[in-house]
Amino acid sequence: MNSQSQSKTRPKIFRALGDQQPPAEIQINDIILVHVKTIKHDSWAATALYENSERGRKVVCKFNRTQPIGFFPMRWLGWMLARREIKMYQRLADLPNVAEGFATVHVDGKLVSHAAAHEFIEGHPLRWFDNVNDSFFDKLESTLCELHRRSIAYVDMNKSENVIIDRNGDPCLIDFQISVRLPRLWPISWVLRLLQRSDLYHCEKLKRRYRPDLVSVHSTGKPWWIRLHRKIADPFRAVRRGLLVRLGIRKGIGKPQTEAFIEEGLREGGDVTETNVPILQLHALLVGADYYRACGGSNERYSEQLFQDVVGAPQDSEDQALIAHMKRVPAFCKVVDLLRYRRTFVESQRWAPDWIDAKLKQLRNKIAARRSNNAAA
Repeated sequence: MNSQSQSKTRPKIFRALGDQQPPAEIQINDIILVHVKTIKHDSWAATALYENSERGRKVVCKFNRTQPIGFFPMRWLGWMLARREIKMYQRLADLPNVAEGFATVHVDGKLVSHAAAHEFIEGHPLRWFDNVNDSFFDKLESTLCELHRRSIAYVDMNKSENVIIDRNGDPCLIDFQISVRLPRLWPISWVLRLLQRSDLYHCEKLKRRYRPDLVSVHSTGKPWWIRLHRKIADPFRAVRRGLLVRLGIRKGIGKPQTEAFIEEGLREGGDVTETNVPILQLHALLVGADYYRACGGSNERYSEQLFQDVVGAPQDSEDQALIAHMKRVPAFCKVVDLLRYRRTFVESQRWAPDWIDAKLKQLRNKIAARRSNNAAA
């Protein structure tokens, strides 16, 4: 049984709408749309997909928090977040790489003040195994620069699930819940510049992760303000994840992938199967128990052998740093980080099918040989 099936659903205090669910129908611009599925329901918002098949319209609607925390009301927060996001969509309505937003959402003829909606983009969130085209991050950076020109900072660029790959393979931005527009007056302008530089840093970080072949080996490292933010945010995140684990909502170290219900962009395999994405076949084998035992059955040996089997012998300090990192993270992250490693990505020619086939054959032979040795012993 996997950890996801063992996890409990969130209690209402950790759900934006408490025990309620997104409504069965909404109305936008005189069009009635029917609930198709709930994409996620976390502490901040319940997000759902709605459709009117006759009109060929699909809309994503986000119902921001109304559930109180004890005796403290939170409806004001839901209203504030919705207003912020609606205004952002209105300011960016002319940009091709930003989803179209809607000014109002009605349910049963009544305005829902804590709801914000945007047009559904045919595509999927950026997933760890996506192999994007050469111009993908240039277009994403160009969109961010246009936001910055309009005195806006996106702020949430560190989350890859906020980037949608459309049917043409181009990036589209969604989720402007915490984006900000600030005046260019000192000292507020200084804060705006820091947030905008953080947008570009995280965009470059995504580029290093998804297209390491297009990025120089050398990196300037994290800016000081991001290091400072991490010193505050990381302990808070650890405490929050620990609480969710103790409550049985998450498992292991408390990563969101272990929840009973998670959004598509955070799922380990998205909505695809191993059979139609070859790299997922390789990933499944590398995180499997048979391969782990074939590596000696210890985390340290597993990490070292994993590197050698996929990449080869370590060559420099960058290789050694990755191996040291792999020893500290769960198996899923070990393998993703290794497959996304610059040296792996380049030498495999961007996960060419013949490279994947050769690796699968090599590793299956290794597992079979280990089984034969154990049987002979």
